[in-house]
Amino acid sequence: QIDLPGAVTALGAGEFRAADGFTDVAVGVSGTGGDSLLVFDGADGLSDVLAQYQLPEAASAIELGGLDDDPFMDVAVAAGGEVVVVHGWGRKEQVAKESRAERVNVGAGLRGLALGTVRAGPRSRRSQVTAPCISLSTGKQTLAPLLPQKPPSAREEISSRKKSPGWTSRRLPVGSPHKREVGRTLNRS
Repeated sequence: QIDLPGAVTALGAGEFRAADGFTDVAVGVSGTGGDSLLVFDGADGLSDVLAQYQLPEAASAIELGGLDDDPFMDVAVAAGGEVVVVHGWGRKEQVAKESRAERVNVGAGLRGLALGTVRAGPRSRRSQVTAPCISLSTGKQTLAPLLPQKPPSAREEISSRKKSPGWTSRRLPVGSPHKREVGRTLNRS
């Protein structure tokens, strides 16, 4: 049994921070101290709160999964008109936990969220970029995917590479020893 500082409003389970094979638990709680997110580490037997974050309103949905380009798992929470993304960190890292929280105002009526990926780019699967995203539900409509902003997105990374010297757009000749791809390639001349 785990004593909580209020009533549970949402619950999520999965990997958070470094994947260790233990199920971590994130709990939305509404109590006398306000609304908050509590994260428990499964490797510690869920006995102590690993991290606590204040929320603007009661949590209505919690999801755990990878939301950025690092190898650590993250937590996304729907709370009122805000999505709070807590970016995971390594087990040996000492971090200011509040600095890991990214807050995005998405407007009133947010009821739920789901994690997934979105593909962007040309129709050729080889040249598409896949990025993690959060799909938001207001009950009346599903909003466009929200891409967390903490680390640079894959799109920004590719865009910056295109500006670097030696990046050109050309077709590789048939029979070329290079991969037979059409699209953006690095000019090796």
